[in-house]
Amino acid sequence: MCGIFGFYSQNEISDNYIDKLKEVTLKLSHRGPDSHGFYISKDKKIFLGHTRLSVIDLDKRNNQPFIENENILVFNGEIYNFKEIKKQYFKNELFKTTGDTEVLFKVLKNNLSLKILDGMFSFAFLKKNKLLIASDFFAEKNLYYHSNNKGVYFSSEPNNLVDFLGLKEDVNNQKKINQFIKYGFVNQPETLYKELKSLQPANILEIENGKIKLNYRYWKRKKVNINFKKNNYKVFLKNFHTTLISSIESRTVSDIDIGLLLSSGFDSTLIACILKKELNINFKALSIAYTNSNLDESPEIKKIAKFLNIDSIIINEKSTGFKSDLQKFNNINYNINDNLTLLSVLNLCSYAKKYFKVGLSGYGGDEILLGYNRYRILKHAL
Repeated sequence: MCGIFGFYSQNEISDNYIDKLKEVTLKLSHRGPDSHGFYISKDKKIFLGHTRLSVIDLDKRNNQPFIENENILVFNGEIYNFKEIKKQYFKNELFKTTGDTEVLFKVLKNNLSLKILDGMFSFAFLKKNKLLIASDFFAEKNLYYHSNNKGVYFSSEPNNLVDFLGLKEDVNNQKKINQFIKYGFVNQPETLYKELKSLQPANILEIENGKIKLNYRYWKRKKVNINFKKNNYKVFLKNFHTTLISSIESRTVSDIDIGLLLSSGFDSTLIACILKKELNINFKALSIAYTNSNLDESPEIKKIAKFLNIDSIIINEKSTGFKSDLQKFNNINYNINDNLTLLSVLNLCSYAKKYFKVGLSGYGGDEILLGYNRYRILKHAL
């Protein structure tokens, strides 16, 4: 996970303001602690900042901003199929690096469709004086932006924009309140703040002269209707299993060791099984046991670890209570959301850096595999 921050001004940016922009960028260092870099255009109207987490091609040659002539890229995320893209579209070209950043750079430089990418990403790409900022197919790697009469700001996280620009909460907006009650979050592009937007899935903003010129979508999800009564359920299950294995395998491409954030749920347990049984990958599994809570999953986790014969690390921790957790959640999230599972993931990540740098998780997998009790009613509806 890296961090990107940028500002496209309508006027020349002062040296003092550039220093402030650098400070705001460095607030993303928890996302990318390995290196940081900045780009300021010759006319001092464009600032791009990046903090890097080194996962693929650890050499400093892969640090960002990635610059070649008048083309500049800052990128957060990972392109899983970068090797395939390299072979198919750039087999006769020389590369300076062995990572995915340069492959994405060449895709953008040559105006290839983003539809060929398989990955999670957000990026800003400068080509001459035109700046493109974009999100992946599902906006898994968020990108927040704010536009005013000074120019356009964007960041991987909302908090540094909110604090730096003094943005105000929009707590009395009835539409947003209704969305939160219905969904547990506010629909993109809206956020908790009046003048802060979240880039929607598969969207590109084209910025020129400090103003948003175009906002368009480069991909739309096709609707797929599956009738289990007419289709062979075993065939569907086999295809799902194959796709899942392939998906997990693509996410293990790394030049450093990987680990797994393991709970006793369907999601992370299934990933553990595939890593061990299907892909034959050795990994550390990290879990938290809340010893003073009835939510302690450690007995089940120990059974899973024993069955798979994996290296399991269980951190014993006492729950600090809902009020404390809620405050912690607000401090990191800066946006309205009722999914408190994020707190467990945050706690695990705070320990994980002692054991591994890249961690897989099943976060979101229970929605697909009907892992929560509330989904079991669907069994009777099918």
